[in-house]
Amino acid sequence: AEGMRESMARGLPDLLGYLTNQMQAGRLRRMQPVLAIQLLAGPIVVHLLTRPLAEALIGFQTPESELLDEIVHAWLRAMAPESHTDADAG
Repeated sequence: AEGMRESMARGLPDLLGYLTNQMQAGRLRRMQPVLAIQLLAGPIVVHLLTRPLAEALIGFQTPESELLDEIVHAWLRAMAPESHTDADAG
């Protein structure tokens, strides 16, 4: 736990800064950067926790690299900034 805390204390501010810069540049949807990280990490953690059960119960065999790519692509779609057309339609 201590090692994880130290790692996060070093890397988290850099990641938050990077996401903030991407949001300010209009490349990512604007939101609280911590929430953006949680929206990415949450599905990955749930996958890691549930995969052994899915493998045992239903023979889930999707390669982890494919699954992680799918999670990241879904996150990028969700984080895409709203277009002017979308904003005008709402």
